[in-house]
Amino acid sequence: MLGKTYNLKDDGDKERFRHSFASFLWLTYRRGFPQLPDSSLTTDSGWGCVLRTGQMLLAQGLLIHLMPPGWTWSLRYCAVKDDLDLLQPADSAECGWMAEEGRNRRGRKMSVGSLLDRPTEGTHRRVVSWFADHPAAPFGIHNLVELGKSSGKKAGDWYGPSIVAHILKKAVMSSVDLPNLVVYVAQDCTVYLQDVRGLCERPHPHGWKSVIVLVPVRLGGQELNPSYIACVKKLLMLQSCIGIIGGKPKHSLFFVGFQDDHLLYLDPHYCQPTVNIRKDNFALE
Repeated sequence: MLGKTYNLKDDGDKERFRHSFASFLWLTYRRGFPQLPDSSLTTDSGWGCVLRTGQMLLAQGLLIHLMPPGWTWSLRYCAVKDDLDLLQPADSAECGWMAEEGRNRRGRKMSVGSLLDRPTEGTHRRVVSWFADHPAAPFGIHNLVELGKSSGKKAGDWYGPSIVAHILKKAVMSSVDLPNLVVYVAQDCTVYLQDVRGLCERPHPHGWKSVIVLVPVRLGGQELNPSYIACVKKLLMLQSCIGIIGGKPKHSLFFVGFQDDHLLYLDPHYCQPTVNIRKDNFALE
């Protein structure tokens, strides 16, 4: 999973895997946010999955850029009954998952408040707030839709991975919070090192800027061409990899790892209520 290997027969590794996976920012369809520009839409359900997976990709890059090496979210979570622990049912009295009304709706109890005092937790919370479903958020869906207008896209359209890559580049470029980060989008599947160097170089005594390299590429028609499987695995084994977005046409997922020939991913196709991040101590869960 993004450059780290876990032996799930080892209890310590299994727990490290859980913590690492729980530390990804899972960004999904939302409902009930302020109207998107030039539309009456208050949800991205049904059309915004590539924008959401693009957000997750960028979020992973920002966590690597801003958080200490090896950081994981200090969440006191319950190990829910899953395929890592089939024989150990979760204790409902201690479990962090709560049943809500309706089928397939889930939520978690709030994090321990004292964690907010730690500097890394403050940075983590700030990164989360940048992806809020609000016009003021630099990487929120409102700003991404606004930046997509120059590519002929509007709210309610379906966005392809290549267009989203360019939208993310513009979003980072226009952000005042990330002066030391740039995004390079490869043209025609080719990374030109001199162009990357030109983006990252700064005059002495300033150091290099960090860079996120995005490579839009189609790996087959309706399905993944099997000849690319080994290459995809090698990419996900790189410590510098921040994930892969895409999947089937008009059904984007955020891929972060693999086990045998099965890919691990986060799925944005789950519509949740908008979170008001302007509240003090808003629930990160």
